[in-house]
Amino acid sequence: MPRRGDRPTADDDDDNVHYVDDDQFHDEPLNNNYENPLPEEQPRRQFKYSTANMHEDSKMKKWCCIFMTFVLMLGFMIALSMLMQHYFFSETSDNAPAAPVIDENATFNEEKATINAACARGTYNEDDGQRCQQYCLPQFFECCDPFGEYDDMKNITRNITENVDNGGWGANRTIDLTNCSLDKELRGCVSYSRCQAVGEYELHQKTENGNERTVSIEPAPATLSVLCSFENLDKDPVSCESLCEDVACCYSKGPDNCMAESFDICLDYAPCQNLRPERPNILETAPDDLDVQCLWQQPSCTQACRKAECCGNPASTCLQLDFISCLTYAACTNVTTTNIQLAPQYNQLPKVTEEVVSACGEHNALSELYSKEQMQQHASFKSCTDLCEPAKCCWVNGEANCFFEDPLGCLAWEQECQTLFSEGRRGL
Repeated sequence: MPRRGDRPTADDDDDNVHYVDDDQFHDEPLNNNYENPLPEEQPRRQFKYSTANMHEDSKMKKWCCIFMTFVLMLGFMIALSMLMQHYFFSETSDNAPAAPVIDENATFNEEKATINAACARGTYNEDDGQRCQQYCLPQFFECCDPFGEYDDMKNITRNITENVDNGGWGANRTIDLTNCSLDKELRGCVSYSRCQAVGEYELHQKTENGNERTVSIEPAPATLSVLCSFENLDKDPVSCESLCEDVACCYSKGPDNCMAESFDICLDYAPCQNLRPERPNILETAPDDLDVQCLWQQPSCTQACRKAECCGNPASTCLQLDFISCLTYAACTNVTTTNIQLAPQYNQLPKVTEEVVSACGEHNALSELYSKEQMQQHASFKSCTDLCEPAKCCWVNGEANCFFEDPLGCLAWEQECQTLFSEGRRGL
């Protein structure tokens, strides 16, 4: 029988429990404090901003303070914003930048993008052209074609004032067509160039075997300026060429050029001018959104217009050689140093007469059948040459050239006299 305090041994039978000497595991003296067997908890370090001992109501006050601080800061920012709005951006402030807008009473008061959306190929027929007609009539055909009269079209006559019902696309307004012409409304005519879709024009073209065919010209697609840009022509010229094939006379040389008789079409298909074989030594047509860029006076407007500075230089042949391309930069005028303006038609030259059309028409037809030497012996050659003499200054070189002083007059004469004087030119 073991005594109290003795350790059991292996010979003891109580539950066969084996005890190992505690000395193997306890390096520290045993704690004999039976009243408090756990070690005494060390006191926490008291931080300066500690919330450990805060009561619940103190925590609530803390979050209320944070919330109130946030509200005060938000109120301060709103008040500051309102003050800045009032003093710097209000309608009555002299420092407020005015939002650029086109005068709603202007003859052409829509952006080019709006006209393109209503009149471009693929969208024109969605409503049978009604929206396009509402935007375009009567001002486009009355003002923008200096080479043809459209008195029998939509009962439009010059020097009248008509009320135009915009059918939901704009308020009724009065358009004054008195003295409306391309040289006075150049920017508007360029922006509205896709309005030619309303005219449903046809071109008469010669086939390879000499026969004539009639081609109905659809409005240009909205993507034409992108597909025919210099950048895209280097990658994919076929896309542009296929779209411009039917209007090749707009940028061809010699007697096949149709600039005057199809001016509206050529202006709509202006990006096709980039297909001329002299590229890149020609002026690339302007981007389609140049009117908006220049309306907002963006840096991109100045950068784009810099390319066309030569068009406004009387000493340069740029306007004559790149006529349609120059017109596409009309939005630059009065916004940048580039000035695209046209003198009034027949400002210097006499008007083309029916006699000129008859005599030179016969000559032009015969010139396709006979050589130049043979034509010089024909009576029509002398007659046409004599009649075209007043316009000879349009094609001479140097200071005697008068194209800049009367570009529209020169183009009207060129339509009849081009087989005589236009050799060596690179097109329009």
